[in-house]
Amino acid sequence: MKYRIANHETPAYIAKLQPFQGSNLRADLLGGTYRVYSYWTTMLEVDTTTGKTRYNERKYSRTTTRHQSYITRGLSMMEK
Repeated sequence: MKYRIANHETPAYIAKLQPFQGSNLRADLLGGTYRVYSYWTTMLEVDTTTGKTRYNERKYSRTTTRHQSYITRGLSMMEK
């Protein structure tokens, strides 16, 4: 189930690998892979079995840059 939340709340959901729906920022968990999207672009992938993380650092727009800051905060909040 995806929860509708404000974008500034997303770091807590990302830290726990929970699906959510924000404003043009969303995440889902399918087949052992957690993905965070800004608009339609994959910004983060986490393999939940191995813990391997792929983060998209490419610059797109001001909005996506803001989304990336939320994702970065969520990653820093994850338990190591």
